[in-house]
Amino acid sequence: MQRPLTELMEDTLKWIGEGCPGEPTNQQKSAAKGLQDRHLTVVTKKRGVPWSAELTPAGEEYLRLGRYSNASDLPPLAYREKAPAAPRPDPRGEGPPECWHPGPWD
Repeated sequence: MQRPLTELMEDTLKWIGEGCPGEPTNQQKSAAKGLQDRHLTVVTKKRGVPWSAELTPAGEEYLRLGRYSNASDLPPLAYREKAPAAPRPDPRGEGPPECWHPGPWD
């Protein structure tokens, strides 16, 4: 089940729905990221590209209804697993540590 949005998240969702007028504050950027984890927005933040955010269809529906339409239809909160960092070369030249095992993505 989805947790309710905070007041800041709701305000940020409305702000994004209005086309993000003005420069985003750090609070809006952080709230937009939280909304992205709930699949309500898509945030673009790349080096050399201006920050941007837009609503997903679920975000548009939340704005229209003021709540999740059917929580069972929405994916759960996104908790992404981070891939382990590749081992650094051993300064002694002994290779990667024995405890490091590549994942299925390698």
